[in-house]
Parts: sequence; C-alpha cells; structure tokens
Amino acid sequence: MYRIIFFISLFLYFYCEISLIIMIGSTIGAFGVIVSMIIISIVGIWLIRLQGAMTAFNIQKQIQVGTFTVKELTAPIIMLIAGILFLIPGFLSDILAVLLIVPFTRKILQNLVLDLLFSKFISANYRQQSNRSDDTILDVEFERSDDKQDK
Repeated sequence: MYRIIFFISLFLYFYCEISLIIMIGSTIGAFGVIVSMIIISIVGIWLIRLQGAMTAFNIQKQIQVGTFTVKELTAPIIMLIAGILFLIPGFLSDILAVLLIVPFTRKILQNLVLDLLFSKFISANYRQQSNRSDDTILDVEFERSDDKQDK
C-alpha cells in the first residue's frame, strides 16, 4: 500500500514539476528557464552553505553548554535534503528547498518529523512489550537525590 502511495506521489510531483517548467518556459522562453534554473541552483547552494555553517556553529555552541538535543541533530539532515532539492532541476524542488531552509518552516518540519518518529518508536515499543508471554512483575525501589547533594 505504501509503495502505491509513494509511486503516485512521485508521479504527481514530476507532473507538477514539468507543468510548472512548461508554464514558466512559455512566459520567459527556454533560455530564460535554463538560466533561471542555473542561477537558482547557485544561490540555493550558497544559502545551504551559509545556513549549514550557522547550524554547525549553533550545534558546537550547544554541545559546549551541554544543551544539545535530538532536535538539533535533525537540522543538518534537513539541510542535506534542501541541498539535494536545489541540485534537482526544476522550480517546484527549489520552492521546497527554500521552505526547508527558512528557519520558521524548518522548525515546524522538525517538530512534525520528530513527533512522527517518536510516536512510531513508542508504538513499536509498546507492541513489543504487550506481546510478552510471561507475566513477570518487577518490584523496583529508587531514591531521588537533589542536585545540591551531588555537588
């Protein structure tokens, strides 16, 4: 089922991409489309390098402070996807890449992806635990220590 949805989505993406190229090409001409795609790709790669450097600096700063989280780990992956989208010729892929670069939309996408991954992980972990055949009961005791005592 997922394969069918994937192939239909891929077909719709290429259909929209080619339709957009033809529509813009009929307005500005074939040479204008080729030049604009090259310029957009160059500017896009420059933006990726700039945002990538800022992301690396922020990650390094957060590691030094000790506040590094999983959310910061997804930023370089999203930048890589945006860079690949900039290299793919077409206007729709460039629009998607710009949406991945903009910090506001990138944070929304990070939250969506992390929520999806964590919900899949938690549901898979719950299914694994609920499929246990033994009725083992664990009796556990713990102590809570304050941060003041640790220093």
